[in-house]
Amino acid sequence: EKKLEFISREDNWFLEKFNLKNKFVVMYSGNQGRGHDFNTILEAANLLKGESEIVFVFIGNGFQNKFLRDEVKTRLITNCIFLPFQKLEDLSYSLSSADIGIVSIKKGMGGLIAPSKLYGYLAVSVPVIVISPEKSYIKNIVEETNCGKWFSNNESNKLANWILQMKSDKVSLKMLGDNGREFIMKNANTDLCIGKYKELFKTYNVF
Repeated sequence: EKKLEFISREDNWFLEKFNLKNKFVVMYSGNQGRGHDFNTILEAANLLKGESEIVFVFIGNGFQNKFLRDEVKTRLITNCIFLPFQKLEDLSYSLSSADIGIVSIKKGMGGLIAPSKLYGYLAVSVPVIVISPEKSYIKNIVEETNCGKWFSNNESNKLANWILQMKSDKVSLKMLGDNGREFIMKNANTDLCIGKYKELFKTYNVF
């Protein structure tokens, strides 16, 4: 099994291929499903469309893909790029090309979906933006581990301002990314996860 790992900008062909080398990349990678909040992201992108170095990259597909594309076109949001799902073996390269990764949950969906994309970003040392209702376990993870920033649904202005702040603060950005990687290594490594599954199976007499 190939593990996710950080790829430096100098060694990352993904940045070169999609003309992202000189950009500050804010990425949403994964399923664009019914339960994800894209309105907050789109409004932040619209607020930042005058910042030529900032680009929002949407990788993947799903129920809301057409909505996303139509909104970007209708509202003339010029700083968004859409790419298809990437090959599994290329995931370290695509995720590592992000300066910040986004995980979002719609209002009212906090206890119903568990976005696994959070762990992909953290595994490659990418800080995360979490957009969700206040009562959400991913909010707790981000705030307890200091691996990014949480925003409530519709806090687009605050989101846009934080992205601008992080673009100019590489030291804080690296610290947040390192914190996320450390959290993953301590709490979600392979041996630890296998051990937890074994305990669960024993509890329910699977073995």
